[in-house]
Amino acid sequence: MAEDFFAGVQQTDAMTGDLEFRSPLFIRDSRIISAVFPTSAQRLRKLIPDPGLRPAQIMPGIGMVQLTAYEHRDSDIGPFNELSIVIPIYSPRFPKLPIYNLYRSTGSRRSTTSSSTGQRIRRPP
Repeated sequence: MAEDFFAGVQQTDAMTGDLEFRSPLFIRDSRIISAVFPTSAQRLRKLIPDPGLRPAQIMPGIGMVQLTAYEHRDSDIGPFNELSIVIPIYSPRFPKLPIYNLYRSTGSRRSTTSSSTGQRIRRPP
């Protein structure tokens, strides 16, 4: 069934350090646990490298941090574990209103590139 999901997706050879792999990396079986924690939007703002970006807020002054742990049991490079720490940010394309911005960004699969750092910032799917 997983092979049907990836049908038609072309992979290319890639390397990072000494690890050779195919990109995009196919992950066929994973377990994931995720938690979102409210935190001070002012403190989060100090962690964001681009001054033009602001942490998304669930309530005025309250941002969030998302922690996600992944156990990838079957992938092109074998089993591995991964941890992500995410600070959701407001999209510069939408008004900076609590919840509204998060709701609007879920309809877009594009990503934003930070103007000052050049970092690619992924929007939620």
